[in-house]
Amino acid sequence: MEIDAVAKIAIPFQHYLYFAVMSVARFNLNANSYGFLLFRARRDWTWCLELVGVATFWTWFIRMLLGIDSWKMIVAYVLVANITASPLHIQVSPVGQLCRDALLNVDL
Repeated sequence: MEIDAVAKIAIPFQHYLYFAVMSVARFNLNANSYGFLLFRARRDWTWCLELVGVATFWTWFIRMLLGIDSWKMIVAYVLVANITASPLHIQVSPVGQLCRDALLNVDL
């Protein structure tokens, strides 16, 4: 298998890059969740309840951020709030991969 220039640079550092990427993975998780909710989810009563929950969260979160004095502290708070979830993503990502692989190998 041929390896391109980016891979040649990244592979020796992948065990460090993994933690850096997972520290901001929450932003991607949010984007994927909202994309699914808006475009692919079934439109039933649970979908409406989900929209109410998301709207309630964002109303609370934005109102809380407006209570912080400077935009630098707002950015720091948002980053720290999302980065503190990275240990969960690091713990769950290999488990999700193992479950997916196990389901693909099941004889039905």
